[in-house]
Amino acid sequence: MNQPLKRIIEYNKPEDTQSVAKFYSSELVKFVKRTLAIIPSNIFKKLEEISIILTKSVKTMDTSMLKERLNKEFALYDERYLLAKRTHEISILTEGMLCLDKTMMGLIELDPKEILVDGIRKELGKTLDSMLHESFIFHKKFDGGSETLEHKLELVRDKFTGLKRSIEYIQDFLNIEGEKIWREELTRIIKYAVEKESTRLVTKKYVTE
Repeated sequence: MNQPLKRIIEYNKPEDTQSVAKFYSSELVKFVKRTLAIIPSNIFKKLEEISIILTKSVKTMDTSMLKERLNKEFALYDERYLLAKRTHEISILTEGMLCLDKTMMGLIELDPKEILVDGIRKELGKTLDSMLHESFIFHKKFDGGSETLEHKLELVRDKFTGLKRSIEYIQDFLNIEGEKIWREELTRIIKYAVEKESTRLVTKKYVTE
């Protein structure tokens, strides 16, 4: 950080030193965030596998059931081993960031956990947006019929349920508020979509004081 400020420091201009140092600090922080963005990206790749396992294989357990049914329907040793393996891989990815303390990057304080949470928010938002976009593209079938809205909504429900379960499952291992992040990101996407559609329909805007 001292190299870009060398000449400014020599001329003794503290106001210029502050502004230039702040600029280079922000650029350094952006670089660090871009570099660490690979961690949330890899986490969500593994979350997709966890989501499939939780949706198709590992069923939600009732509060009470016969032990014979527990062994037959819920043991699933291979699936639970794979689930534990993917969970361990995610924990390894985040372990290094969660154990770090806040540090100064030039003039800006950097919180590794905050970077991790922001990255997870971004990846979750991209995943939800992609799910909603792809799920409501209708295709004609070979028999001449077409996909129904009810069928599309059922697919979205299944995908959302699996992703939400995987977020809730993994939140304790990441030490984050997964369910809260889920609600906030889903609400943000829906509000944005509603606002975008309403802007097209409303030609006259009213300003309220």
